[in-house]
Order: sequence, then structure tokens, then C-alpha cells
Amino acid sequence: MVSTQFVVDAVQRWCVDNKMRLNVGKCKVIFIKHPRGLGSSVPPVYLFSQMLETVKSYKYHGFGHSDSLDLDLQWRRVRSIVSLVEFLLKQLKLNGWSTPMLICVYRAYCLSHFTYSAVMLTSISAAAKCEMNAFNQFPFQTSL
Repeated sequence: MVSTQFVVDAVQRWCVDNKMRLNVGKCKVIFIKHPRGLGSSVPPVYLFSQMLETVKSYKYHGFGHSDSLDLDLQWRRVRSIVSLVEFLLKQLKLNGWSTPMLICVYRAYCLSHFTYSAVMLTSISAAAKCEMNAFNQFPFQTSL
């Protein structure tokens, strides 16, 4: 088994070979929890003789990752962002907006979030996929 320190050292050497340098102040380590919980201690990892901080979660290009590999994390994030669209569509309809305009609002607001997150959303649980499908059917079930 390859140690985490070995991997960090290899990345650091690759950076030096390619005339780059890692910013130690911004580097952190995340250890993925094993489903069976085999040990809770994690070894310290060093870069340029400084110990790297161990974190439980981080965001990369807007995608949340956690040490438990919670694949539904991204769906919960997207759902919280687009949850108000139901209220928005109802209010716009009450103000006389046409169905094609309401569909445009839905597409512009919701589908952009779903499209951007598609890579992460393909791995969500079956329950979250059902919830996402139900959410996407809402505008069409309420007869815009």
C-alpha cells in the first residue's frame, strides 16, 4: 500500500520537475472514511517540513466533497439553490406571465444548475434521483 506521504512527495517532485511550486499554506489533506471504520487515526502528512491540515470536507469548482464520500451532498446543495423556483413560477403566473415565458425562467434558473452539476449528480442515491425527477416534473404538473 502506498502511503499518503509518498503521494504528496511524488506530487511535489512532479511540480519541481515542471517548474511549479505548491503553496503550503493552501494545501490540505482529506482522508476518505472507510465504510467499516477501520481505525480513526490518520498519519500526519508533511510538505516542505510543514504538517498539512487535515479537513473533513472541501469545495472544488463549486462541488462539495466530504470525507464520508456523501454523494448526495451536491444534490442537497443544488436543491437548496433552486428550491424557491416553485414559488417564483407561481408568482409570475399570478402576474400574467405566459407559459412559454415561465418555461424559459425555469430553464434559465434550474437547468443551468442541473447541467453544471451533472457530473456529480449522476452518482447520487436512488432516493435523491427520485426527488430530483419529482422536482423537475413540478413545473409541468402544475400546468404552467
